[in-house]
Amino acid sequence: MTTTLTNNNDNHIFVNFSHFLLKKIVRNLKIVDSIRFTLVSKKWFQERDKYLLFEDEVQPEDLIYLLSFKKIRFDIDFPQTRLFIVDEINDTHYEDNYSQYETPDDELTIKRMEGIREVFFEVDNLNIAKYKEILEKSNVQIVSARRIEQLTPGSLPSKLKNLDIDDYPFRLESNHLPSSLENLSLLSNNHNPFQISSLPPNLKSLTFFRVFGEIAFEDIRNVNILPKTLTKIKNCPYQWIKFLKNLPFLTTLQITENIPNGYLEPGDFPESLTNLSLQSPIELIESLIPQSIQHLNLPNCILDLSSNELPRSSHFQSLCVKDINSPILPNQLPPYIKELNLIKYNQELVPGSLPNGIETLKLPTLDAGFLYEGVIPSSTKNLHLFEAHSENPFKASSIPNAVETLELGSLDSDIDFGMIPNSVCSITCNIGLIKKYGINSIKSTVNHIKIIGELNYEFDRIDQNWFFAYYCGYSFIQEKSILNLLEKDKPLVNLQTCQTQ
Repeated sequence: MTTTLTNNNDNHIFVNFSHFLLKKIVRNLKIVDSIRFTLVSKKWFQERDKYLLFEDEVQPEDLIYLLSFKKIRFDIDFPQTRLFIVDEINDTHYEDNYSQYETPDDELTIKRMEGIREVFFEVDNLNIAKYKEILEKSNVQIVSARRIEQLTPGSLPSKLKNLDIDDYPFRLESNHLPSSLENLSLLSNNHNPFQISSLPPNLKSLTFFRVFGEIAFEDIRNVNILPKTLTKIKNCPYQWIKFLKNLPFLTTLQITENIPNGYLEPGDFPESLTNLSLQSPIELIESLIPQSIQHLNLPNCILDLSSNELPRSSHFQSLCVKDINSPILPNQLPPYIKELNLIKYNQELVPGSLPNGIETLKLPTLDAGFLYEGVIPSSTKNLHLFEAHSENPFKASSIPNAVETLELGSLDSDIDFGMIPNSVCSITCNIGLIKKYGINSIKSTVNHIKIIGELNYEFDRIDQNWFFAYYCGYSFIQEKSILNLLEKDKPLVNLQTCQTQ
């Protein structure tokens, strides 16, 4: 490093830092004209765009001698990739360094569109067709339009792939949208229902965002609304469920509205599905869930494990349910679950209740009294506990020696941090535990600590005594100073009041 502007190695000081520490330092440098560096490591050079971020107001042309970094500087320093068309430009728009703002009266040119990837039309009753030519010639990938004039054939660019439409009260006809469209999102903030007669033939993803509106559609038994290319439908109308079997490539289905009791039948969901999310408290029946499902999200369902509601042969990458109607016994859950989230489960568990093979386990409301050695599968790497208050002390010995990430939520009862296995490298806990036991009660093998209080604090361990603090700026802080910081657990604490360096 040097404090002069000459590029003379005689003025440089060479120091050896670990890759981790040097990355922390250079990621947050603010004074470009006092920093020079040469990277001799292939790994550093290949990853330079991940940590070379300079926050300064000087022109880099005169100060950055390494040509390979100049493009990174221009790309990172306020990249303007979004364009907003608005009624008028106000002061808040000038505060957004990452977006351009124009009015309908401004003339757009290809040069001004360079680098723009998203265009947002936020002017009521705007004729979007007047922008078609400039959009065709640009590299715009996403168009978002709100309360625009009615679309007509050819209004939109012929090669457009992503379109969001907000508050569109008109009927969407088959020739209003370009055939190139792959992703379509429709949002309604009023009582006008969506009216869809047909969708583009190459559509892959369809998303509905309904605030007050609903979806009105033709009888899809007689009209081919849904193209066979669809792979994902989010916020799908439940009335469409019966007709999804005609979509051979559909893999992701999310339904957020309430489904009437008794509406669902075995065979309703296509066997192509791998990701299914049903937000309503449905009544599960045997053979309803296809064996092809890998990600199943039922946050308002209570399972009866004595029946065959879940296919035993399923290989769930993730399973989320609200609760189980009785204590889980060994071999009741499908054996191949990788991620398990039991949102409201607070009942007894025994060794074997949870299948070995689970890597991410979330038991946010389970009382600590139900946790003892052998209950948590030895395969668990990520453990999330205690979002709700626990009446009993937590036995850290119940944590298997494979857990790497431990989240203790709002736990404020007793815990012996010294019993936490050496495999744990990241801990999230309540501020009360740190105030009670001290930061030094956490083993030095833990290199990342997140503390939840009025504010959130994050620390990366550098060595036995020093941490890198992500709070009110970035600073190095000694272990003994962290408690001083936490005692001031309120907004706008100045980290400089602590012993930092």
